[in-house]
Amino acid sequence: MKIDTWNAAAGNAGGNTLRNQSDRALSRIPGRLRLLHRESGCSTMEISAILEISPRAYSYYESGQRQIGLDGVIALARFYDVSMDYICGLTDYRGEFPSY
Repeated sequence: MKIDTWNAAAGNAGGNTLRNQSDRALSRIPGRLRLLHRESGCSTMEISAILEISPRAYSYYESGQRQIGLDGVIALARFYDVSMDYICGLTDYRGEFPSY
């Protein structure tokens, strides 16, 4: 299946490709990390310990200077009890989506 056909079938016509969606999600992660961090009341040291990284490395994730990996997103989603979609800014719904 051609990618244009797939994008149209998936509702991604008009330049709203998977790559664009991915870029938008990546740009939203730092803000969500800052919000969740602030709401948690945890220190940067506590959050970085969960990820087994230095506090400085975590601050780079929050500032957008570095991209957090999938393992980090998974760990933080579990810690904050939110969905990975929420951390990525794909939804404003914080909970897990029901599985059918």
